[in-house]
Amino acid sequence: MMKRNITINPNHMFSGALAFLSNMYPCTITIDVLGQPFTFTSAEAAFQAGKCLDLTDVRLFTNVANGAAAKKLGRRIRLRKDWDTYRLAWMEQVLICKFNQNPILLQKLLDTYPTPLAETNTWGDTFWGICNGQGENHLGQILMKIREENRSLTLSGSTLDIL
Repeated sequence: MMKRNITINPNHMFSGALAFLSNMYPCTITIDVLGQPFTFTSAEAAFQAGKCLDLTDVRLFTNVANGAAAKKLGRRIRLRKDWDTYRLAWMEQVLICKFNQNPILLQKLLDTYPTPLAETNTWGDTFWGICNGQGENHLGQILMKIREENRSLTLSGSTLDIL
């Protein structure tokens, strides 16, 4: 694996060469929601669809223009009752699909090793990221977990689509 120099914006790490790490990054993701497969145009759209109580609302997320539109729509739908406890597991499933279904993005993720990944931001998200040095960085932790699991598979000679 070739080591690359990565320029990191401390206020928004998932920008520039690392923009592909953002859930807003355009990529096709197919994932089961409420027991049916749906295809989305970003991880953000797939993530927001996981909040839904019915298939009609899920379908709305398959037609959004971009991740920002998906996030905005996600603020207007009724949330499943267990969303607060479900969202971490759902995010991990969405990101596993994102990288397993988009091998170029998976290779880019692998190429970030050993850089610590943090969704640094200026908009105050301290659950998924880090703002002003504070935050839980759940998004960065999930990305590093997926990276490490796939690195282990690559180093052991296994295929990358096992996850």
